Amino acid sequence: MDDKIKKYLFDIHEAILSIESYLDGKRDFNVYLQNKMYVGLLNANLKLSARQ
Repeated sequence: MDDKIKKYLFDIHEAILSIESYLDGKRDFNVYLQNKMYVGLLNANLKLSARQ
């Protein structure tokens, strides 16, 4: 597998782990939408991941 693809997959995996830790087991999209902190953290994480 190409190293660039591996890096993208690694970054996606790290973003998923971060999202899970932000949500603290509350895997409900409505809970996520109601908490601006979750939305902000996720958006910042995705922007950072996209730049790398």
